[in-house]
Amino acid sequence: MCNLGQFTGPSSYIFNRDIDSAVDGEYATKFFQMMTKSLDTFASNFEKYEEYCDKTTLEVPCEMFRYPSDTTMQEVVGTLRTITMNVIDGCIEGFGWQWISTIKGKCCRILYFFCITFRFFLFQLLYKFYNCNVNCRM
Repeated sequence: MCNLGQFTGPSSYIFNRDIDSAVDGEYATKFFQMMTKSLDTFASNFEKYEEYCDKTTLEVPCEMFRYPSDTTMQEVVGTLRTITMNVIDGCIEGFGWQWISTIKGKCCRILYFFCITFRFFLFQLLYKFYNCNVNCRM
C-alpha cells in the first residue's frame, strides 16, 4: 500500500505533461493543485482528523499511481476523484462535503471541455459517470 500523499508526484507529471490538451489549462491547473494540496495537507496533518476519519483512508493501492505511458490527464483527474471519494467514505457523514462539491463541479467542467473538444462517446459516458448533466453531442 502507498500513502495518500504519494499521489501528487506521478499524477502531477502526467497532468502537467498534458496541460496543453485542456481547453482551459489555467482553470484545470488551479483545480488540480487545489485538490492535491488539500489531500496532501489532510495526509500530513491526519492527527487533526483522527476523530472523524479512519486511518485506513491514508492507504491507497500503489497500482493507482503506476500509470502506463499513455495515461491522459483526464484519467488522472478520474483517479483523483476516486481517491478523494475513498477518503470521504472512511470518514463520518458530512466530512469532506467541500471536496465533493469541488470534485463534482470542477471534474465535470474538465471532462465537459474534453468532451466538446473531441466529441468521443467514451467521454460522454465518463461525463455521466461523474454525475454531470450536459450532453456532449453538439
